[in-house]
Amino acid sequence: MAVTTSTAQTQPPPRSTANIRATAVARELGRWVLRLVLFGLLLGVWEFIVVNDWVREIIVPRPTDIFANFFQTITSSDIFPHMSVTMQETLAGFAIGSSVGLGLALIVILAPGMTFVLQDYITAFQSIPKVVFIPILITWFGFGMESKIYLAAMISFFPVYITSVVGMNGTPTPALRLMVLMRANRIQRLYKLQFLHALPTIFAGLKNAFTNSLIGAIVAEFFGATEGLGYLIVVHNHALRIPEVFSLIIILSLLAVIGYTILDWAGKRICFWMPSS
Repeated sequence: MAVTTSTAQTQPPPRSTANIRATAVARELGRWVLRLVLFGLLLGVWEFIVVNDWVREIIVPRPTDIFANFFQTITSSDIFPHMSVTMQETLAGFAIGSSVGLGLALIVILAPGMTFVLQDYITAFQSIPKVVFIPILITWFGFGMESKIYLAAMISFFPVYITSVVGMNGTPTPALRLMVLMRANRIQRLYKLQFLHALPTIFAGLKNAFTNSLIGAIVAEFFGATEGLGYLIVVHNHALRIPEVFSLIIILSLLAVIGYTILDWAGKRICFWMPSS
């Protein structure tokens, strides 16, 4: 009895929920402080190199000039029409590419024999650099938004397709056998088990597809456009307005982060059974 009492007295008291949350908040704040310190250190070294003429400022502008131009750009109304065009191309291409990728994945899962028919074509299509399609798309659809949308769809299609197939094929065999014993047909097994099991990987593919779609829209605007952020980058670059180019790159990065964050938030809300990372 004495030994039991001594052991109980030496055990640490259980941590309260408030303490656990405070520890998590402190840990997250520490991570953000470290990120900001590293980012500030990088900018400081960059500024020092340019100020001391180690590189030509016309090629690599100072970070202070870049951020000054960035705030001037986002506070100007001239940037929003171009931003709207690029986002329309990105979202339309993302929607088309993701729908086609998910649709083909469902076909492959429902009819496994179609894998042998589609797999070689999909692999061959994915192995082709999508940039080579830009002249063809411009010839077919012109310099408007359509050619950019189709290139964005081409680039965003494969991540959704492959993550959907891998996620649904990764459904545990015992669960599938249980569904068979319950006399569930192939379609019921798909939407009641396999699709739900694959949702976390599908959202991973969607996040990848969104960033790919933005890349596709921008690259297509490089080759032929009269509006959009990619068009502005080409115009400023030809005029050697490099701070403006970096400002547009920052805007594109922010748009990609916002889209990625929204999809990540939606994935966590829909796939509520998955542990949070």
